[in-house]
Amino acid sequence: MVDVQDVWPESFASVIPALKPRFNDVLWPLSYRANKAYRAADAVVAVSKTYLDRALSARKTPCPGVSVYIGSDDQLIQSMTSDKAKDNDRFSVVYIGTLSHSYDVATLVRAANQLNGLPISISVLGTGPDYDELVRLNHSLGGRVIFTGQLPFEQMIQQLQSADLAVNAIRAGASQSFTNKLSDYFSLGLPLLSSQTCPEVKALLASSGAGQYYPAGDAEALAQAIINLYQQPEQLGLMRERSADVGRRYFRRSQTYPAIVALIRDLLGESC
Repeated sequence: MVDVQDVWPESFASVIPALKPRFNDVLWPLSYRANKAYRAADAVVAVSKTYLDRALSARKTPCPGVSVYIGSDDQLIQSMTSDKAKDNDRFSVVYIGTLSHSYDVATLVRAANQLNGLPISISVLGTGPDYDELVRLNHSLGGRVIFTGQLPFEQMIQQLQSADLAVNAIRAGASQSFTNKLSDYFSLGLPLLSSQTCPEVKALLASSGAGQYYPAGDAEALAQAIINLYQQPEQLGLMRERSADVGRRYFRRSQTYPAIVALIRDLLGESC
C-alpha cells in the first residue's frame, strides 16, 4: 500500500521556479521512482483526491484507492482547549505552520501594515528557513505581527481557540492540497482566508462557505478581506459555524480514518 502525503518531484518544482522549464530533464529520475512506486501498489491512500488522482494516473491497470483528509484527534484537541475568556477588545488573526518557500507569509506581514490602525492583531505561530527573513521584514514595516516561534501543541491549540480568523497563506501554484494547518483550523471551527490555488481546496471552501479566497501575493486584497470580516461579525459567525461543520464531517479521525481500515481489511480479505 502506498500512502501519498505529498507529491514529489512536483513539489520541488513548485518552490524552485527555475526547475519548471526543465522538469522532465532534471527531475525525471525522481518522477520515475515515484511512478514505479505507484504502479507497484496494491492500493493507494492519499490525503486528497488531487494526490490520489496523481498516483493512479501513473498506473496502466486500476487498483483500489481512497482519499482521506489529514484528520485531527478531536478528543485530544478538546482536552487542550481552555475556559479562559476571549479578549473581545482585539480581533485576532492567526497563521500556523512552516515558514518556508511555498508559504506566502510575507504577504500577511505586508497586509498587517495596511489595517488602518484598527484593533486587529496578527500572530504567526511556527518556524522554518524563512523565519529570520520574515522577522526582519516585519521589523522594517513597524513590527505589527507577533512571531511566536514554535510552540508546544497544547499552547498552539489554545492560541487558535482564542483567534477570530485564520489565514492559509500559500504561494500560487504550490503543490500542497490538504495540509495539517487546514485540519487544525477546521477542527477548531476557524473561518479562513486562503490564497491556496489547489482546485480541491478552493472548491471545499467555496461550497461550504467556511472560507474566502484572496490572490497570493496581494497584500492589499488580504488586508481588505481581514477588514471586511472584522466589520461584519454576523458573516464571520456564519463562517465559523460552517468551518466547524466541515471539521466534524471531514477532519475527525474517528469519522474518516475507518475508510483506511476498511481498505486494508479488504486487501487482506477480512470482513469489516
